[in-house]
This record gives sequence, structure tokens and C-alpha cells, in this order.
Amino acid sequence: MMRAAVCASTACFSRSHFTGKERDTESGNDYFDARYYSSSMGRFMSPDWSAKEEPVPYAKLDNPQTLNLYSYVVNNPLSQIDDDGHDIIYMPGLKNEQTVRDSVTALLANPNTNGYLQQFVGTAKGTPDLVIMSGDLSAGDSKTMAPDGTPGTSTVQGNTDPNVTTDGKSGGPIITIDNRTTAGETPGVLTHETVHAGESQKDPAKFAKDSKAEAALPHDKRPQEQRAIAVQKAQGPAITKEVKRIEKERKKEQSQ
Repeated sequence: MMRAAVCASTACFSRSHFTGKERDTESGNDYFDARYYSSSMGRFMSPDWSAKEEPVPYAKLDNPQTLNLYSYVVNNPLSQIDDDGHDIIYMPGLKNEQTVRDSVTALLANPNTNGYLQQFVGTAKGTPDLVIMSGDLSAGDSKTMAPDGTPGTSTVQGNTDPNVTTDGKSGGPIITIDNRTTAGETPGVLTHETVHAGESQKDPAKFAKDSKAEAALPHDKRPQEQRAIAVQKAQGPAITKEVKRIEKERKKEQSQ
């Protein structure tokens, strides 16, 4: 639904511009929440930044495009989207990216999971970042044995790096979803990992301390894991259902 332009004494905004963002007709720039984008220049008007001070935030040295903090989605707008110019960071190469984004939307809309992600959303200075990326987590797989003696493998589908610095603060957690995780499994996996991300950001030093103390326990016996497993079991089906609804609505809109 198109929203009517909202006019004030100094500017008039309309959502009918680049990626549907509001445009300040006085400056000609599009408002992306965290910063402004100039569609005429093809760049943001200020560099991207992170709560953790670092020379080039979110840069990957094997991709020179990430070194440009003024570019829109590493100059790849055909396959990438930047919803707000900041906040939750969806890294290039993210598998099932639309499903991941829909899962985040569903998690934020669910009152039982909202608290784990809400702290990463906003434009206030100091708002921490959450990075979501794909990767190979097969090194963490482990051998299992069924009660009947049949051997198997426990596959790691997700991992959360709390990114805690030496002073006990968090530079923003990093969620990695394994490349083998299917689109159908993604909502449940993300439900699990956002529990870790939320807890690690709430009290980074305690989360790191508990992780170290629990390391000797079997994976599923660790209190941190048990809490995440409980949330995934209780809320995962609802999140998956909501993602399917979002996908259905999108297809309906696209067909009209």
C-alpha cells in the first residue's frame, strides 16, 4: 500500500523512491533510518559504522567492495538489499537470504522472541550490530550412536560468536548459518541462534564466563544450549508458520 507524502515545514517525504524509502525533497536524499542515501550519486552520504570501533567495519579482505563504507550493498543491488543503512547486517553470500530476512521479521513480531532481537534494531548511537552470515560449520560435526547401535552424525546448523572483547564488552554478535541448512530449516535455526545472540549482548562478560564454564559439558547439556533449545522447540513452529505466511503474501502481491 502506498503511503501518502508527509510534509513538514522544511521537507516533504514520499515512499515512492529508491527501494521504497522516503525521500527528502529538499536535499533529494533517501532516508534509510541510520543514514541518508543519494540515489543521484549512487552512495550513502556518510560511512557505515559499528558500535565496536574498528578502522573498516564489516570489511572482508577477500572482497575489496566491502572496504567502501559509502556503497550500497557492496555495489551489488541486484541481489542484495539494505533495509535501513545499518542495524542488522546481512552479509554478502548469505544463503536463503530472503528466508533469513523473513525469519528476522517474524522473530521481531513474536512477543516471545522479540526481546532477543529488539536490542539490535534502532538508530540511536551505541545500538549494537548483529551480523548474520553463511559459512561452513562442518568442522564442528560430531559422531553419534543411536540406541540400536546405528552410527550417525550430529550436524551443526548454526553458531553464534558473541564477539566479546578483552574488556568484557561486545562488539556485536555474529550468527553463522551453515551452508547445508535448507530454507525450511532456517527459521528454526535462526530462532535458536538469536537466543544466544540476545543473551550474549545483554551481559557479554557473563555470557563469555558461562560459555567457558560449560565447555566441558556435552553440547545439549549446557544451560545456554538448553535455553536456546527450549525456545526453538516452543517458538520455532510459530516462526516457521509466520515465515510461510510472509512468503505467501509476497507472492500474492507480486502476482497482482
